[in-house]
Amino acid sequence: MSGFDRSTIQVLPSALTSILLPLTLITSPASAQGPGYDKRYCGTGKQKDYRGTISTTVGGRECQRWDTNSPHSHSRTAANYPNSDLVENYCRNPDNEPSAWCYTSDPAKRWERCDVPYCPYISDEQVRGEIYGNGTASETSADYFEVALHNETLQVIREAEVEYDQNENVPGQTPIEFDNHSDITMTGNTWTAYVLPKAVDIEEDTILEFSFTLTQEPDAGFVAVCLDEDTEEYGDNGVCFVLKSTQGWLKDYVNVPAQTSIGSTSEQRIPIGDMFTGSVNYIAFIQDNDGADRSVGQSTISGIKLSNVEDETLQISIGSHTERSVFSNSYISNNQVSVSNNGVDSQDTKDFWLHVSESGSSIQINGNQVCMIPYPSIDVDECLLTLLHPSSQWKALPLPDGGYDITSATILEFTLQIDESVDFLAVCLDNNTDVESAEVAGKSECVWLQSSDGWSSSTRKNWKHLTTSFETGVSRRVAIPMGQYRGLGEGEVVNAKYIAFIQDIAFSSKWHQGRSAWSDFRLYEQNLDDLELSLFGVPVSIPNVQLSLEGSNGELQDSRDHILSVDGTSVTASGNNWKYFNLGQTITVTAATMLKFKFSLTEKSEYHFICLLKPGVDYVRDGRDDCFLLAGLSNDSMKQFLDVRPAQRIQDGEVFEFNINVGSYFEGEVAAIGYGLDNDLEITNERTSGQSTWSDVEIYDLPSLMIKMDGVDIAVPNKQISYKSHPEDNRPIRDWLVDIDSTGLEATVKGNAWRAFEFPQPLSIHDLGDFVVSFDFSIAEAGEIHGLCFEENLIYANVDNAASDRDSIRCVTTAYFQDLGDVPDIIPTKYQTPAGGSHRYILNLSKIFSRLYSEEGAVVPTYMTLLRVSNNKPGLGECQSDCDNDGECSGDLVCFQRGTTTTYVPGCDGVASGSDDYCYDPDYYTKASFMRYIVFVSDDDRLVNGVRSNGDVTFGNIEITTSLTSCLADEDISFSLDDCTADNFLAAVQAKMEATAACANKSDPLLELFSLFDATEEMDVYSNIEKVCTGAYKLSGYDVYDKGTLGMDAATERQITAEYLDGGSVWNYANSNDNTETIERVASSVATTHLLAWPDHHALEHCDIGAAMCCSAVSRTDPVTNDPNAEVCYVDIKASKRTARVRDGYSIYTQDQANDVYCEAFAWGTDGGSMQSALKGNALFQAGFANMLDGSVEQIPGAPLCGCLDRMPVVTNAKCTQVTSTDSTVNVTFDKSLGVFDSSLALGTISTSDCGDIVDHYRALEGGEDTPESLYVAGRVVGATGCTEATTSFLSSKGLEFSATGTD
Repeated sequence: MSGFDRSTIQVLPSALTSILLPLTLITSPASAQGPGYDKRYCGTGKQKDYRGTISTTVGGRECQRWDTNSPHSHSRTAANYPNSDLVENYCRNPDNEPSAWCYTSDPAKRWERCDVPYCPYISDEQVRGEIYGNGTASETSADYFEVALHNETLQVIREAEVEYDQNENVPGQTPIEFDNHSDITMTGNTWTAYVLPKAVDIEEDTILEFSFTLTQEPDAGFVAVCLDEDTEEYGDNGVCFVLKSTQGWLKDYVNVPAQTSIGSTSEQRIPIGDMFTGSVNYIAFIQDNDGADRSVGQSTISGIKLSNVEDETLQISIGSHTERSVFSNSYISNNQVSVSNNGVDSQDTKDFWLHVSESGSSIQINGNQVCMIPYPSIDVDECLLTLLHPSSQWKALPLPDGGYDITSATILEFTLQIDESVDFLAVCLDNNTDVESAEVAGKSECVWLQSSDGWSSSTRKNWKHLTTSFETGVSRRVAIPMGQYRGLGEGEVVNAKYIAFIQDIAFSSKWHQGRSAWSDFRLYEQNLDDLELSLFGVPVSIPNVQLSLEGSNGELQDSRDHILSVDGTSVTASGNNWKYFNLGQTITVTAATMLKFKFSLTEKSEYHFICLLKPGVDYVRDGRDDCFLLAGLSNDSMKQFLDVRPAQRIQDGEVFEFNINVGSYFEGEVAAIGYGLDNDLEITNERTSGQSTWSDVEIYDLPSLMIKMDGVDIAVPNKQISYKSHPEDNRPIRDWLVDIDSTGLEATVKGNAWRAFEFPQPLSIHDLGDFVVSFDFSIAEAGEIHGLCFEENLIYANVDNAASDRDSIRCVTTAYFQDLGDVPDIIPTKYQTPAGGSHRYILNLSKIFSRLYSEEGAVVPTYMTLLRVSNNKPGLGECQSDCDNDGECSGDLVCFQRGTTTTYVPGCDGVASGSDDYCYDPDYYTKASFMRYIVFVSDDDRLVNGVRSNGDVTFGNIEITTSLTSCLADEDISFSLDDCTADNFLAAVQAKMEATAACANKSDPLLELFSLFDATEEMDVYSNIEKVCTGAYKLSGYDVYDKGTLGMDAATERQITAEYLDGGSVWNYANSNDNTETIERVASSVATTHLLAWPDHHALEHCDIGAAMCCSAVSRTDPVTNDPNAEVCYVDIKASKRTARVRDGYSIYTQDQANDVYCEAFAWGTDGGSMQSALKGNALFQAGFANMLDGSVEQIPGAPLCGCLDRMPVVTNAKCTQVTSTDSTVNVTFDKSLGVFDSSLALGTISTSDCGDIVDHYRALEGGEDTPESLYVAGRVVGATGCTEATTSFLSSKGLEFSATGTD
């Protein structure tokens, strides 16, 4: 082949009638005989092909070497003429002279023609006859391979082998091998051609097919197969097809697409009729190796076939709109149409056409074509649109049946491999053949798949593109949501009449580029489930229209060919995905708005996030903080997102439930929700790694805090504000929210919090009237101080001093576990709830709060907004900055030195900036006659893992009563109680209220008695109830511990009871039951007929727990009447220092499972008005005095003989004694004329019994549930194995460790 210009191939002339062949058969480097002239001895034509060793001219002169410039300087060098074999000083013709020549060694003769013989011509039939004779290959040679034609099979024999393009082979190379008459294997460098048994005609529709297997790449070379008229590489009729190149693009060959990788086999189907037409006599195989080791490289070509196809109809499968899993086949005529661009019809190279496969199921594009296939779901089974040539191709095929209706669910799916990039590559679905017509402007009917300028072409304004461009040489399947690319919403339809493929070369410098292969097209409607969300408690179904979410600067981040998988309430992203869904409505985010969802991480990618987008916005970082980073490979935050990742980062396979207070980041409208998985780290262009799922998404508002005021609900917005100062409050607030339950009635505070809620309208103090506040309070975990405030402002006042213009204290404690100091800055209530306990409070704040001003006719105050005016300029007005002293403020204004952590200023609205100090009105405190805030205080400055997390308390059922009146004040009341407990007393009052018409709108007996007793706190009510009940017991009481009975020893005139309880007196140390007559008399008569008084003794004072115990170490009777029943764990001497006469100390005992002491306990609980409480003196007499008659004496060292439970040793066991009178009755009356309660007791039988386990007995007294009090009792009588734990805990409180040497 000579003069072959690859840039202009269209249709080549017919085959030559004869071929130039050498006269004699040669021995090729492959050691095979074949026809051909040996160019080492002759040359043809102008002898440019001569490669012999003649080195003298016709004049007998010796030739000058080509690589020297002596004696003649010249430019005919091997570098300038690489194909002319300018070696040694042999005759050659590099520059198209009439024959071979050389420069001479004679300085007087520059150059001269050489006497090289000419080769003669013979006909092609003569050559074939010489090789094949008249027989078949099997008759001629057993070593052959077959070439299948459409109507016969050619057998090409080994003897037909010749060198292709002389001097490319090297000595010693490996011969080509044939196997199974089908496989041709090349090893190392080889350029070998075979004479075909007959001339083969190449027509326009001829296809060359074979399998190609690459075992080893050649070094600095290529692999090719050629069909040629002669054995010259550059001849007039023939083409070489490069199957694999390690030298890049070879511009003088046809470079086939889908270059084969090592160890794989590719199926090649080359439309050679598009390259040339005419007859060929040779098939050639090239495995070129120009490396150092020319034996490297091995490949096999198998099953060679030459066939003809006809372009008639194309079969296409298309999906049904109504039955989305159903596909049907359509047939379209091959009516190819050129595509214009915005009316300009100059883009398409019209000399190249689509070629339909024999089966009609696939097509090939030769040349860079735009091929539009009429729309039925192009399920073109192997639609190989193979774009081989450089000229720009823009073609279309009309879709059958009027085209295809594109909806938001339409998917175009295909496989694409780009083997050489072009200026841009695109696919289109269009309703006409002008891809940028005005009528579809902005509708993106074309999608870019690759672009040389990075998608920035200004001439393709309306085209969308994939984020992840295709990687050259790699096959990739893509599913493009064409409807969503066009921005189609739910219900919108656009008809497409064409499908187009555009492969464009715009610059002449890239004329040799552009190869791509397309296959397996499908066009269908995707089954897309609606996305289900909960918006403010309402289930909402959102159409599954996935739109691309852009980056912060408008850059495309989304891989549009990656589609989110939606399954009802869950959304799964696989690979790079930036998508958003329009909500179909606009919602409003307030400070109380939360975003809750479950996040499942399957495979971590760079970033995983979620966004709430404002109307009209399709990009992140839209001027507000509304995108949230959930997980990712990077430990760094991303500036586009707010980092809400948990401290313990989410790992693959984990599920985490997010509940984000989005209202703390932004407030405003939201119209869309975005889901993102960012993958910019993956090397491959598909960016498919990474997977995560968002499910059960809820957008809701935190419940408002519901407060009743005179029976009317006030919804206090859940916008939480720091009270006192930011350092006091755990921040950021969103991480330490006070939890308002779904009813709005309970507020749970965890960790350190000083948290204010602002009333929707300030409450006028004048209108608050009695200002009685009731609420429930419970402690799950104790902090240091817990309390409730009602405030005019956000300043925590710690001084009540009318002489100064200081704010008044507006906070009360409900529990404190640290010293409040001599002058508390928070007002302690009378009842402090213990850890683990609960209590209902009723507080008359008009009595508790001092300087609670009330002004008639007061109006809601207005507040000026904070404003920076200047730095240190005199004359600053109210709420203006920046001042350094009072002198810089106007009039009587004062400079508020706030510090950098306090963001509020008294009497001003807004947030203070920087370190500015502001002028304010000091009379603001006295003028502020409105309550603006309710505040929950849970203070704890102890750090746990670096945070103040101690404390877990709940406030509930908050109610304000402004006018407290009694409905029973004008009624005479009487009722009888079997047991005069507070609960029974209140139940009787409630029954009376239910029977009284004046109480029709009231149902709270505690609040009724609060009014009737004119109480300040609820404990005043309980105290009064106890007084009424105990008043009945006094008439039946008997003080046996006075001087006349047990109080004094008549013989010694000493206070015997007091000494006895402390472990002294003759009752403890006498050798017999002498001096016990009075005890015996009380035991026999008084103790069973009277309520015995409780002795006045330090060991029995303030038995707040409602339980006591007696323990004796010695028995003076033999045999022992009361056997030892307990072991001692420890004695806290500080608790009983008056008995021990030692200020502090402790005794630790070991245990050996042998009881050493006798203990007997009794309990009456915390209700001082109960019958059990009335009989506690009787129980003490039984446990402490009557037992002495049985020999139980002498206290445990360091402790009293009997005492309140907290003053007694901690022991393993105690007998439980109970004194009861089940048939007694307390009669209660209320005289409306006097306004007082009275009571009397009808005393029944007093009996003593064993009550079993003291802990269980105490729990029953407290209602059957564990309470802090019952748990305390369990911590004093600990059971047989409880000493180690109890002693360890006790010593730990003193900073000591305990190591038990005995056994429990």
